[in-house]
Amino acid sequence: MYKIKRRYCKGKAEKPIAPARRPAVQGRAQAGVPLLLKLMTERSRWKEKRAHSFIGRIYKTGILRCVDVPKDVSEALREQNRANHAKYVSVRGNVSGVRLLATLVPGGRGCFKMFLHSRIWKRLRIDSGDYVEIALEVDEEPREPIVPEDLAMALSEQPGVLAAYRACTVNLRREFVNWLNAAKAEKTRERRIQFGMRMLLERAQRRKRHGRRSSGSTARTGMAP
Repeated sequence: MYKIKRRYCKGKAEKPIAPARRPAVQGRAQAGVPLLLKLMTERSRWKEKRAHSFIGRIYKTGILRCVDVPKDVSEALREQNRANHAKYVSVRGNVSGVRLLATLVPGGRGCFKMFLHSRIWKRLRIDSGDYVEIALEVDEEPREPIVPEDLAMALSEQPGVLAAYRACTVNLRREFVNWLNAAKAEKTRERRIQFGMRMLLERAQRRKRHGRRSSGSTARTGMAP
């Protein structure tokens, strides 16, 4: 029999309260709680270890805003991305608390360069010359966009444009597909496909000319006494 406890408040007796019966599996449930907390703590520490924080200065490249990733952070991210054997590194993180998805491109002296989307620096009300706190980690989630049927057909008809499209970063390909899918009218969509293909071809030609100039200057430098 349970012992009945009575509590009194302002001279009035409350209903008797019997202690709750303990469930038979309580010991097992409680034993699993510390293990779950330990796993959650280890996971949090693992995430913190993989994320790399630094303070960067925003600067302009044409109409774009960029931040240089420090050399030590660039080397750590390159090491984590070694399995992909990729020249570009897909990253995720935040810029002063604003969520970020970006692709790092090679910069100078072994460092990466990161382009800031306008929605980030406009939301934070910052611009060229300002300093921001950035946290980055390698994004291992697949981010390749699904190519629409009409775009795939147009690319297959021009191998040069298809090669230029594949040479773009995943971020740029995704932006291109999203821009195309934002068109509501069929005629607008067709114009965007044609315009985008011209831009891809011009981009490939500029990069090719730049590569020739770089190789030429390297050859001349090697011949100099």
